[in-house]
Amino acid sequence: MTSQGKKRKKKNPVGKRKKKSSSKKKRINLPSRGFIVFWASLLLLWGGLMLLLQQMSTISKPPENQRLSEVRKPLISEKAPYKMPHTEKRRLPTAPETELTEKPEEEADAGREPPYSTDAEIPEANEEHKVSHAIADRQIQKPRGTVSIIIDDMGRDIESAKKFLALPYPLAFAVLPYEAHSKEVAEMIRKSGRTLLLHMPMEPRGYPEVNPGPGALLLSQSEEEQYRLFKKALKQVPGALGVNNHMGSRFTEDREAMRRFMRWLKEEGLFFVDSRTTAKTVACEAAREVGVPCLERNVFIDHELTRKFIVSQLAELARRASTQGYALAIGHPHEITYRVLRDNLSRYSVNGLQLVSLRKPGE
Repeated sequence: MTSQGKKRKKKNPVGKRKKKSSSKKKRINLPSRGFIVFWASLLLLWGGLMLLLQQMSTISKPPENQRLSEVRKPLISEKAPYKMPHTEKRRLPTAPETELTEKPEEEADAGREPPYSTDAEIPEANEEHKVSHAIADRQIQKPRGTVSIIIDDMGRDIESAKKFLALPYPLAFAVLPYEAHSKEVAEMIRKSGRTLLLHMPMEPRGYPEVNPGPGALLLSQSEEEQYRLFKKALKQVPGALGVNNHMGSRFTEDREAMRRFMRWLKEEGLFFVDSRTTAKTVACEAAREVGVPCLERNVFIDHELTRKFIVSQLAELARRASTQGYALAIGHPHEITYRVLRDNLSRYSVNGLQLVSLRKPGE
């Protein structure tokens, strides 16, 4: 065998071994491209859905501090009056105990047509809303206390009485005797459960030019005549729990006349409300001497027939109540008075005041 043949024999085995080793390698099958794209898309869709759900839950749920403030927010009601913060040391200004800013009732009523037919200008609806609520928000500064409101001069008009009685507030009403509908209106008030007063006409300064109406008590009358007129007026207002004076700036300054009148009230079991048509009144002093419960008017709310003035007087009533604990106001059955009371009395409970029914002192 030649040397070249030997060389070939040496190469051939090596070549065979290489083929055997290459045949033993395992072949790996990779996923197809479509399969990978499918699962990647599915994962992206799932992640997007989770992110969307998380954002929706964040929008619908208020922040934690807001939820806590809503839970802790106190409710203000008539039985739980507002309490001023401990850091607040300023007291609301107290109006002076004078009659300088308030006209006597006889001056307000002199020469005026019945109040329900007043020609006073009433603002438009938008202006009413703007004026009344802006002043009420600014002037009623979170006071505390209770207030009562009497509507005088009732008995002249049925429709006016119905409107005021429809207000959802415990107003008191004083009915004039000898008016066209005195008995009928008195019966309506009594059936409604509101406090009913006899609005007793008394002699004013300037009489007879200033006329208090029929059946008025005059200082020139005898004691018997005064008593007869009082009993007759009381029959005109059946069911009255008390009496207040109509005009009477001269009569209520006379101590002897008022002492006599208080004795008659005591016999009937009635109390007295002094309308304070004069700063020199001795009505409540005479009542204490005789033993008759007596209250005094603090504010006239409508001797100027404008919305702005009446709202400011309600704010003054609130200030009086905040410093005295209790305040009493007197108004009249004017259309503008009705509208202001309708629009503003609901604010009293919100601002810590309680509007209460007028009752006999001590009850």
